[in-house]
Amino acid sequence: MSDGFTGSIGEHLVRAREAHKISRAHIASQLFLSERIVKALEGDDYDTLPAPIFVCGYLRSYARIVEIEAEPLIAAYNQRGDSPPSVVSHDANPEVRKQHIDVDRGWMINVARYVAIGVAVSVVLYLLWAFVPTLFSGAGDDEQGEEVAAGMEFDGGGLPAFESMPVAAPFETPAAPDAPPINVGKGDKPKFDKPAAAPTVVDPVEVVVEEAPIIEVAAPAAEAAVVPDVPKKSPISGPHSTLRLKFSHESWVEVHDATGRRVLVDLMREGGDKTLYGQAPFKLLLGYSSGVVIEYNGALYDPENYKRKGVARFSIGKPEDNKER
Repeated sequence: MSDGFTGSIGEHLVRAREAHKISRAHIASQLFLSERIVKALEGDDYDTLPAPIFVCGYLRSYARIVEIEAEPLIAAYNQRGDSPPSVVSHDANPEVRKQHIDVDRGWMINVARYVAIGVAVSVVLYLLWAFVPTLFSGAGDDEQGEEVAAGMEFDGGGLPAFESMPVAAPFETPAAPDAPPINVGKGDKPKFDKPAAAPTVVDPVEVVVEEAPIIEVAAPAAEAAVVPDVPKKSPISGPHSTLRLKFSHESWVEVHDATGRRVLVDLMREGGDKTLYGQAPFKLLLGYSSGVVIEYNGALYDPENYKRKGVARFSIGKPEDNKER
């Protein structure tokens, strides 16, 4: 049909795919299409495919995967039957129509979700505006203020008239109770109650207290408890290595061991101290390497050669360092 290959377009695609030992399912996954559409391309069944512009894109992508020239395929497709390519409606292909329906339905669901969120936020804002000021201001104070304002007269400037302002009552000092009168007859002397007798003063008596002798009793010497020095046991079993990180500055840190296990991923604060266990070599990422002190199996390690603008990404250790600890 065209220069560069023999047979139909589909036969040429099948030969190229089989030459690379690639399955039809693999082609479909690479093109993000169903196997039915790939089968239609290989079978030259263009009536079940979407518009020619999409078919040309499928052929170009297919040719790139199987490493053949795409232009001869596209030229042969456009010249098939010596007639201009007909435009196929999306509705003629059930699968394409289903994809469009799914896109429209997803768009409508997103719009409905945003509308519901907007309504919920509006209701919450209205409730806050309507009820929160009343809770904090106090309805009783407002009613009392309205009653006081209702009984006052205002002048032309909007200020209460001086005559209508409430005046506090003057403070009256309560009178002291009257003392009973003293009746004094003619030629008599006034009689007064006799003063109370003065208290009797007793001479102080010297009391001598003999001090008891202090007896010192020697307490038996306590035997010092002997605590055996038990080494700190690693939380994991089998040969492994230890990694200790001490932070003098806040830094982001990521640590993975040789098995790919994520040992530590966190934002460490200033003063932090972490001891990690895993299979060497470790892979580290330090967001601020100048603020981190590293000890690997008890020895200090300086990542100075790996620093780039404060960030250090490097590996430390080797498999031979893993031991029972």
